[in-house]
Amino acid sequence: MLRTDGAQLHIQGEAVPAGVLWVAVTEAGLETTATRGENRGRRLLHAPVVRSFRELGRNPAGAVQKELGLEVDRAWTRAKLQVVAAVQDPVSGTILALGSTALEN
Repeated sequence: MLRTDGAQLHIQGEAVPAGVLWVAVTEAGLETTATRGENRGRRLLHAPVVRSFRELGRNPAGAVQKELGLEVDRAWTRAKLQVVAAVQDPVSGTILALGSTALEN
């Protein structure tokens, strides 16, 4: 069962290229202990893990302003969460613009 707390997100940019707008929530500082295989017994530290990933639709070139609610699982460590927003070219898949910030408490 996913137990969530809400968070409001405001995305704003002035000279944003046209493309598809994406938002991800990542969590840093995660680790696991391998129980099998060649790494058995070792503690594995992970790069930031994507906890949620969402398409917000196409954005025309120019200014962008979006408000949206995010669900934040209570099991995630809120102080270690980042929000990443990206604009992607829908044809080539190239990331045209990218920004990130910590998720405030």
